[in-house]
Amino acid sequence: MGYWLQIHVQRQKGVWLFALVLVGFWALVALSGWSRLKPSSTAERVQLIRAADLVGVTRLRLEEDGEAGGYRPDVSVRVGFASDVSIHPRVSDRDTAPDAPEPARWITAFREGETLVLRARAPRAEARQGHRALAWIQKIELPAHFRHLHIERASIEVREPVESLAILGEQITVAGFVRELDLRSSLCGPSEHRNGPREDGLEVQAENMRAVRVQAHTGRVRLQRSEGLQRLELRLGDTVALSLDRVAALDLPPGRAALVGATDAKACADTAAMASAPGASRPLELVAAR
Repeated sequence: MGYWLQIHVQRQKGVWLFALVLVGFWALVALSGWSRLKPSSTAERVQLIRAADLVGVTRLRLEEDGEAGGYRPDVSVRVGFASDVSIHPRVSDRDTAPDAPEPARWITAFREGETLVLRARAPRAEARQGHRALAWIQKIELPAHFRHLHIERASIEVREPVESLAILGEQITVAGFVRELDLRSSLCGPSEHRNGPREDGLEVQAENMRAVRVQAHTGRVRLQRSEGLQRLELRLGDTVALSLDRVAALDLPPGRAALVGATDAKACADTAAMASAPGASRPLELVAAR
């Protein structure tokens, strides 16, 4: 009897000890601040540029301040989703969602000829508790009539079939329904890695494409799902690392496949001309989505 009584007492002590530990934990939480245990809060305010302001616009250039918020994720760009341009900004910090800066304070839009220019200058204000507020454009949705994109780092998806699409950037992944893709690296030399030690490169998921042209001077090039390609042209610098899902992509009939080495200064000049967009600058209105 005494043995079973001893076991019962030990069990009771264990329950009380667990309860004391639990109470102590919540007391520490209350003293140190519950907000420290919460995940980073986020605030999102979707902005629109109406289709009426986009008549004749076929190009997009995104200009971001690389030093304002440190590292930022790649921008998700989706083509062929709506008639308006939809901009999804993101503000992430510690428990400051109610105080998140309005997109109009750090995102501006204007038109230069056929080009829609989006300029993001993220705020540098310090959030509460000593944490820096981070702001960036998370996603951009474009009408299908956009034919040229100039973005440093992006993951691009083309949902509605388009005849051709030209893309210029540093770190780009592109997939979707593009009959003819022209993808070029905007780097003519090693990257300064303004946003962290990332390997600059171009990647194509060519499952729904018929012709692909890739030009890169440095970094890496990766081609995947190339079974349906009818034409492939690769113009690569001597130091570019090339990755193919199938060597047969280079065995297309004569005139339909080309692997060209050592891009030169003229190719860099052509790329720079591809990025230019002549025309007078005109501000565009950003409208909050309802």
